[in-house]
Amino acid sequence: MPRTTSAPDLPPSLPRATATVDFPLLPAHTSAAIWDGVARRAAQWLEANGLAARDAVLLLPFAQHLQPARLAWMKLSRWQPRIETTRSLASALGPSPLPQARQITGDAAIDALAARALLRSQSWAEALREQDPRAHDAAVLRLVESAHALAREATLRDPARRAAFWDDGRLALAQQGGVGHLERALLAVPGVSQASVNLATERATVRGVADAATLVAAIDKAGYDARVIEAGVQSDDEAVEKKDAERAELKRDLIVATALALPVFVLEMGGHVPSLGMHELVPPHISVLIQFVLATPVVLWAGWPFFVRAAASVMNRRLNMFSLIALGTGAAYLYSLVATLAPAAFPE
Repeated sequence: MPRTTSAPDLPPSLPRATATVDFPLLPAHTSAAIWDGVARRAAQWLEANGLAARDAVLLLPFAQHLQPARLAWMKLSRWQPRIETTRSLASALGPSPLPQARQITGDAAIDALAARALLRSQSWAEALREQDPRAHDAAVLRLVESAHALAREATLRDPARRAAFWDDGRLALAQQGGVGHLERALLAVPGVSQASVNLATERATVRGVADAATLVAAIDKAGYDARVIEAGVQSDDEAVEKKDAERAELKRDLIVATALALPVFVLEMGGHVPSLGMHELVPPHISVLIQFVLATPVVLWAGWPFFVRAAASVMNRRLNMFSLIALGTGAAYLYSLVATLAPAAFPE
């Protein structure tokens, strides 16, 4: 049964209560009935000792007890003491430390200003602000709401595990691909004040005092290849020629892959149309072997760059669209390979 005792270190001018107050509990008692009893006993103790309720503080061990205790006092229709926990009382009596610059304050307006300042270092955010200011404002609002939600979630965690919670959040953010991912990777390098990435031109512009080797290593860790372009070494014509060569290579791969994939499509889909008589023209056991021979270079030759980049994203623990493409095509190819070479492995 719960019992309450008075604090032993009251000022000499206040009466001291040394008796222990018992609250017998019965099986039929509800939570509200228990709190009604606590409020009545506390009110009686205050009256018996000549203390005004408005000058008293009722300390409770947990914040979950505040609401039922206050409701119980309201039922007494008398002056209510200050009902607090030790933490809420300390926060109310003492000033809270002011947050540092760009830290979460809990104030939506102040945090929105900090969010806008942070987004100025992101080229995509600046481009969005110029193209669609309303969409940029909405993005700032969503960013502040997400930050507040994460902060609230962190307070619910065991203090010893909060650092791991924030580390997991940073890792999840780092795994987001695209321009923002690369810019965040560059901004995380000590000495970088601003970073701008343009995937269309395959260029990154960085301002700061970080050395080139560190920047290249950060980009490599993010799952992309990078090299330093020295001023005057590579002309625009050379860059255009390189881009044209890459485009010609991709076009060649696309043409070859399409030429090989079309017969596979006809052989497989044509067998589901009885009027075409595809099974009579090409027996099924021959058709699957032809499809295997034609599909293998499509996946392992034309699609090899996707697997290379997907492997890099897995090793760097930063999954992206290449990971998704490689997972889907790889799983389909391996399943078809087993079904072709070892059909007995699957039940009828």
